[in-house]
Amino acid sequence: MFDLELSATASLLAEDAMKKQPPVFLEDASEEVQREFMAHSILKEFGSGETLSLEGDSCHYFPIVLTGLVRVHVVGAGGQEVTLYRIQPGEGCVLTMSCMLKSERFPAFAAAEEESEVFLVPANVFRGWVGKYDFWREFAFNYLSRAITRVIERIEEVAFKKVDVRLMEFLLRHVEEEKSAVHMTHQELALELGTAREVVSRTLKGFEEDGLIRLGRKKIAILNIAELRSRARLL
Repeated sequence: MFDLELSATASLLAEDAMKKQPPVFLEDASEEVQREFMAHSILKEFGSGETLSLEGDSCHYFPIVLTGLVRVHVVGAGGQEVTLYRIQPGEGCVLTMSCMLKSERFPAFAAAEEESEVFLVPANVFRGWVGKYDFWREFAFNYLSRAITRVIERIEEVAFKKVDVRLMEFLLRHVEEEKSAVHMTHQELALELGTAREVVSRTLKGFEEDGLIRLGRKKIAILNIAELRSRARLL
């Protein structure tokens, strides 16, 4: 992941990172760990929608998100996308970790969902830290455990739950309670659920005909949250 040629801009960001306080996720680390991190990591900015890594890239750097949000997804033969997980601030990438350990290529795609700052640590440096410091061993193994659990849950959801149930559950999780609405396009929902936009549109239309929602431009107004929850439990 992050098979990058470091530009002058990236170098300036790295110098700027040296002047900053260590990030929050290092607050419990020793001063030595903090110094090592600030000395060897490179801080790079990614715009919203910018690709960080393509399938087949070499994993020369281990990423740790400082700000923003990074989405990791796979693409099927027919162009269908499935979100595997998102990398939140203070987190790394479990697929990159696996690739670094096995010297394999990155098997997915990664892109910034919003403007993001990401620390990039050279793979050989990160591997050395895991062997040398308890902090990085705990960071690696704890995150690995959490991330694998999330990916398994995601696979089970896509494989065993019907699209209408997954769509109901997604709307309920993301509804803005004060406005009773979800602001997403049908295509964005399809990417989240790992299905086709046409399937999402057809399912939402059925919800609308049943009086559960009202469809608008990039907006899904929830008209009957209680009934939506009830149906999601029963189906």
